[in-house]
This record gives sequence, C-alpha cells and structure tokens, in this order.
Amino acid sequence: MGLVRAGHAPDRLAELRRRVRHLYDIVMIMRSNEYREFVNGSGFVEMIAEVREWDRRSIPGPSDWLNPPLEEAMIVADAENLWSEMRSEFRGSFREMVYGNSVPDDDEVLACLASIGASLSRV
Repeated sequence: MGLVRAGHAPDRLAELRRRVRHLYDIVMIMRSNEYREFVNGSGFVEMIAEVREWDRRSIPGPSDWLNPPLEEAMIVADAENLWSEMRSEFRGSFREMVYGNSVPDDDEVLACLASIGASLSRV
C-alpha cells in the first residue's frame, strides 16, 4: 500500500524511487511459490481490502489515494513506463546494497507487478 500511496504524491517518481527497496522485497517474496499462490488467491484479496480500510481509518491526512480502484495504481497500471524511470535507481546505488546476484532483471520485476495488478483488480 505504501507504493500505491507514493504513486499519488505530488512528486510521484521521487517518492517511488525512495521506496525502491519495497519493490525489491516484493519481487523477492514473489519468488516463493507459497507467497505467489497466496497473492493469486482469495486470502490476498481479503487482506488487501482490510489493509485498505485500516489505512483509511488510521493514516492521518487525506485518504483520497485509497478511493480509486487499486489496479489503477501507478505502480501496476503504468508499470512499464514507471520501471523505465526507476530502473536506474534499482540498478545503481540500490544494487550496491544487495548481497550477491539476487537483483531481479527487468522482466521479473514487470511480471511481478503484472501479477500483483491482476490480483488487485479483484479487490
């Protein structure tokens, strides 16, 4: 949800770049069959609906960013264009913080975002 919210910030790209670690974590989590199955199932839809309502009640300030359908969130709806803008951050200074060769390639990142976007369309 943090990536959804960042996509509604005045400087969306800067906010999303600051959260590049979240994107990495999501891709790493989605490498697990167990978690991938969860994201594709009804449990994920129920959890995201609950988180959305919790955020609406508990995050101070305007919650307009929670109103549009989640599959329209910039992070999934405009993933290819967004990724072309974020790729340099992911491949640059962030990569230096990652141990080993676990940094996913472009195709894996985009496939992950597409999968999550498909699941968000069921919320």
